Amino acid sequence: MLNLCIPKMDSAFVPIIASAVGGLMVLLPTIINNRFQLQRDQKQWEREQKRRETERLYELYQECLVRLTRLPIGFSTEKEGMSVVQVLQGELSEPLKSYIELHSYMHRFLERYPNQSSSDFKDLKQDINDYLSQAQPDIFYAGTIKNKLVKLMEGEKEP
Repeated sequence: MLNLCIPKMDSAFVPIIASAVGGLMVLLPTIINNRFQLQRDQKQWEREQKRRETERLYELYQECLVRLTRLPIGFSTEKEGMSVVQVLQGELSEPLKSYIELHSYMHRFLERYPNQSSSDFKDLKQDINDYLSQAQPDIFYAGTIKNKLVKLMEGEKEP
């Protein structure tokens, strides 16, 4: 027979110790499961966040291409003339509105692109800044930007 050295206890303590041990045995798996569930939820949230960022990037990319295509041949910011009063009253010509939207979408795209250290991105950024700083944007330069933009986004995974 196995002889264990268990000290004699008062019979009043036995139920208390048994319930404490039983409680720990019930709570321990729950705590472990909750911890692993939290880790899974955090990973899933990170994947969803990355997917949403990629979707936003693709939306900006598509809007940039649309705006580049809509800009009319021979458009000139100098010819269109833009005063503060016109901007505040919303009395801008359609080509000028398209140009302002293009400017906005291009800069948002440049800000949100994830791999800003790549040489393709830096090249595209320089071309976009040069293009947007021209008084009379060159339609052929816009085509070059479109091609570089498409090439850059081909490397990204579509959501």
